[in-house]
Amino acid sequence: MKIRVLSIMSALAIVLSFMTMPVKADPYNGGIAIGVTFSANQFDSVGKELEGNATNLPNGEVDTNNKSFAIDEELGSAFLEGSFRVGDGLGIGLTIGGEYMPGEFTLGSGTRTDVTTDVSEAVQDDGTYTAKGTASDHMTFYAEPTIYITNNLGIYAKGGISRIVVKSLEDLEVGADSSTYDDKAVTGTVKGVGVKAISPWGIFVKLEYVETDYDSITLTSSSGNKNQISGDIDQESTRIALGYQF
Repeated sequence: MKIRVLSIMSALAIVLSFMTMPVKADPYNGGIAIGVTFSANQFDSVGKELEGNATNLPNGEVDTNNKSFAIDEELGSAFLEGSFRVGDGLGIGLTIGGEYMPGEFTLGSGTRTDVTTDVSEAVQDDGTYTAKGTASDHMTFYAEPTIYITNNLGIYAKGGISRIVVKSLEDLEVGADSSTYDDKAVTGTVKGVGVKAISPWGIFVKLEYVETDYDSITLTSSSGNKNQISGDIDQESTRIALGYQF
């Protein structure tokens, strides 16, 4: 809550500072713009672990563990975009841009406890296993075809491609079981809708809802008994962007 309040206060301070600037001669016909975005996100992840594979011998066990997560994250990003417009008042336009989200955020985390059912097994792997998935280096390239209702108000569709780097942070070294995984980049399809309001000073605000469907990911352990994990990630975002058009 404190982070959200500080973000709103910062945005208001930026708006007030821009309002001291002179009115632009032609603020509505497009150009190059920069800005920041604040988003409330829900990440829905479904994961599966194939434990053992052919290397978990002489035990010969191959176990499958499934888990789903729903994580809420409030995130910030910066963007650079260019736009053009045809027609005054009622018109059409197109915006093309790129966005970068710094830092790392959590996709899901959890624990499970294994108990041996056969005490005569040659390989024992009783214990608690901890799993956590994070993402970083979030980049998005997007296009926003826009219908302008008035000079300063437009409605747009959003489409594009996102890329994140997924990292598995796990404590899986229990008994004879041990696995570590390399990081992997995953792409996703972006789609959404939004509203854009432009001021005479070149400041604009965008409010949008966006969904991102990431490709399925599979990671195979590079060590230990070479477990395999796979997952699918979906992201829903409600976003507000504040920008300045040069």
